[in-house]
Amino acid sequence: MKYSAEHDTFSKIITHLIIIIGLLMLMAFSTAIPGAKAPGSIAILVLFIAIFITWGFSPRYYQITHDGILIRRPFSNIFLPFEDMKAADIIDNTTLRGSIRLFGSGGLFGYLGIYKSAYMGNYQMWCTNRSSLVLIVCNYKKIIISPSDNLAFMIELNDKRSRQKKTASIIKQSR
Repeated sequence: MKYSAEHDTFSKIITHLIIIIGLLMLMAFSTAIPGAKAPGSIAILVLFIAIFITWGFSPRYYQITHDGILIRRPFSNIFLPFEDMKAADIIDNTTLRGSIRLFGSGGLFGYLGIYKSAYMGNYQMWCTNRSSLVLIVCNYKKIIISPSDNLAFMIELNDKRSRQKKTASIIKQSR
């Protein structure tokens, strides 16, 4: 089943503000004196490239497949196989208090990239809504996602993980 990546209010506001500011800058610099070089044209270009790249890495939806979790993004997907997962649970956004963004976006098209906190250590966030969080602990990393219905997501995830473990156990015993 697919779980949408709905944006929270803060993410919507930040995303719209940055796009509007970029468009206003574009309009302001495009009305410069004809033949004169627009002083901010490089800044506008960099801004729109940053917006495009951030959009490309923001999640569109999350899907639980027969062997893992797929985080669907326009540029490249992330796949988390069940066999690499140690634990998964719903968390509250207060768990993320005091986090520092090491690399990524803190509101533009979601909360994306690498973060660090005293409580959680290093972790990746591929979220769009801070009120619907799921922590997935894998062998070598922690990932936080935000499926639209995190409770239904966890029920399906636990069901598919337990089925996969049973199947793996049966295969192992038959050898």
